[in-house]
Amino acid sequence: PNLEELVKREQISEEVYKGIVDGTFSRFLMTNSRMLFQAVIRIVLSDFHSAEGDYEPEQKKCRYEGCLVQVASTGCIMDHAARIYVNMNSVGKLSRVARENLLKQAFLYHLEKAVA
Repeated sequence: PNLEELVKREQISEEVYKGIVDGTFSRFLMTNSRMLFQAVIRIVLSDFHSAEGDYEPEQKKCRYEGCLVQVASTGCIMDHAARIYVNMNSVGKLSRVARENLLKQAFLYHLEKAVA
């Protein structure tokens, strides 16, 4: 997916783009378009992450961007993105053990592709 195009069309902000691209886990989760659009972007866009104090605009932008990189680099938060994706697919109908094993395999596959 071309996130830069989404920034150009003002569908996501530069801070959201930077958070996803620089995030440790989001970087490889975004290789799956459906997971990116249905889960990762939605999680990163949560109003919870933009709650901020009274700062100058540039400082606020930097703090927000840094927060989003941290969100996209936090395993338990990005794990939620994978679970949203799984439940949207027929995989959600598998038994808990079969689903966990499949998730582990998929996670390792995407991780190897992202690192290679």
